[in-house]
Amino acid sequence: MTGRRALSLAISLVLLQSGAVATASADEEPSSGVCGTTIGVPSPPTGAEIVDPGTDLSAMTQNSPPGTTFWLSAGTHSLAQDQFGQVIPKDGNVYLGAPGAVLDGHGINQAAFTQQAADVVIRGLTIRGFAAQPDQGVVNHDSGPRWVIEGNKIEDNDGAGMMAGIGQQVLGNCLRNNGQYGINAYRAGGLSDLVIEGNEISGNNTDDWETQLPGCGCTGGAKFWAVDGADIVGNWVHHNHGAGLWADTNNNDFVIEDNVIEDNEAEGLFYELSYNLVVSGNSFNRNMLVQGARRAARGDNFPGRRDLPQ
Repeated sequence: MTGRRALSLAISLVLLQSGAVATASADEEPSSGVCGTTIGVPSPPTGAEIVDPGTDLSAMTQNSPPGTTFWLSAGTHSLAQDQFGQVIPKDGNVYLGAPGAVLDGHGINQAAFTQQAADVVIRGLTIRGFAAQPDQGVVNHDSGPRWVIEGNKIEDNDGAGMMAGIGQQVLGNCLRNNGQYGINAYRAGGLSDLVIEGNEISGNNTDDWETQLPGCGCTGGAKFWAVDGADIVGNWVHHNHGAGLWADTNNNDFVIEDNVIEDNEAEGLFYELSYNLVVSGNSFNRNMLVQGARRAARGDNFPGRRDLPQ
């Protein structure tokens, strides 16, 4: 794909600049409603380590070889009762949750899955109650490469529900009501080759960071910084307390296709200081109404300006 740099592309009433090809369809049914579904892997695969509530998942991980599969049975699972209680996967580890399996940070642990192992799979878990720091994430805290995060509910955490690593796949998750972001796609040195497909991303930025730090640009259902290549397909992005999808600075080669993006308080899609974008087959409904009304009340009739205090 070729195109000229788009200095700012804010799509809410669908505003397009050079370097982009876009269409928008109207009033489509949401492509995903996964937050209302039952998740989980009903039975452990052959050879999996079975983890019951009260078992130390961190220690089991440490004492098992790379490539081990862990199946968390139904119930609430906890980590060490300090802020640095965490699971440090090894390359190729797989973490599966039975229906009803919850990994709860109890407002104490800062992150759930950390460090930089490659090819980790996390599927079927509810992950909640973690006290991530601002701009940090609960799952894949340190942006390990090629993680597959699929069919989970990651909700009611501080910070971001997850960080992103190179080649990460985020498939069919419920990412809702997190304090800052559903997804924070930032990694020192840059990211590439993300796939974000079939997720429901809703209600994020519950801590209202744009009010706490006016002008910070630090919120969104999903936020991307210096990402080279992302396919964002078939997601339902709605009711986030800020922008729905925000690609902020030096992003390149994004395909945003067949999503339903609606009822976000700020822009539905903000593609800012970035390059080479295709927007196709999406539905944009009722975005920017909350922030637009606030700006209009101050006499600012342009709904997307960011040069004024929040």
